Amino acid sequence: MKRYHKSIWGYGEFDGRGIFFDGHPLDPAMLPPADADLFRHDPPRTKQRHPYNYDPFTIWGAPRPSAECNDTNYTDRLEQEDHAKYALLSKKHYRSGGNAYERPFDAQNCKGHLIEQFLRDWHNDPELKLLRVIEYCNASTGFPTWRLDFHDTPRSL
Repeated sequence: MKRYHKSIWGYGEFDGRGIFFDGHPLDPAMLPPADADLFRHDPPRTKQRHPYNYDPFTIWGAPRPSAECNDTNYTDRLEQEDHAKYALLSKKHYRSGGNAYERPFDAQNCKGHLIEQFLRDWHNDPELKLLRVIEYCNASTGFPTWRLDFHDTPRSL
């Protein structure tokens, strides 16, 4: 059994399949398979061993696809699409007091209810339901990006 450790930032590490260990000794072989729908290397590339080219994994929600999912956003594309709107909604939903606010999309601040509120405002859909958040590593830059799977209300044209 391998012991997983705290990172230098103080929050727990992921095992590369979306399972959060938070420093507890667990045997990944005893856990159910997760993220079978996502591309995986054999053996899987974990965030610890391949920090700039790891396999995608679920960090919030069920680690499998949902039949309810009818739309997806990537966090890096949201910011590129409309930077002013992104900055305004980040400040609105992630303000923590003073001049500081939490970064909207990073592993230690992955709060599904805040992401869901952000997406509801982004898409102007109060009924939007967040289903899953998947972390990817952008192979060209080495930076993490998130895929947000959700169900939104279909609109007529």
